[in-house]
This record gives sequence, structure tokens and C-alpha cells, in this order.
Amino acid sequence: MYILIRAINLFARLLIGLICIEAVMSWFQGSFTPEIWRIYNGLRSITDPFVAPFRKLIWRFSSGSGIDFSPLVAVLAIELVQRVLINILYFVAY
Repeated sequence: MYILIRAINLFARLLIGLICIEAVMSWFQGSFTPEIWRIYNGLRSITDPFVAPFRKLIWRFSSGSGIDFSPLVAVLAIELVQRVLINILYFVAY
């Protein structure tokens, strides 16, 4: 059970880190070289399944404000799911 909890924790931390890197990189898109674009697109392909649903939801309610808060909301949702899963596994184990 401990290994599963550690794996969930590691996956959540890694995903949050990638979302943060992708969000910071998005601020500098105008100065990307082709190599950096490949890295950025690779990060987007990993993080988009987690961020895109929140982006669509926020875009619907914000009426295109220009600031994308979807990475922040995705990180908060990942944190919430991680904590719930770990608490359930901890409760089941003990």
C-alpha cells in the first residue's frame, strides 16, 4: 500500500511540475527557437489532457479575459484528487 501511495504522490508532483514549466514557458512563446517549440509542444501534449478541460470551462465563464487560469485550477484539482486518493488508501490500509 505504501508503494501505491508513493507512486500517486510522485505522479502528482511530476505532473504539477510539468504544468508549471509549461505555464511559465507560455509567457515567452514569441522568442522560441524551433528546438524550444518542440519541447513546449511535448510538454503541451503531456499536460493538455489535464489542463484542457479546465481551460474550456474557464473560457466559457470568463468570456475571454486574456489571462489563462486553467493551469492553476488544474494544479488545485490534481492536489485535491491526490489527497483524496491517499486518504482513502491510508484509511483502507489501517
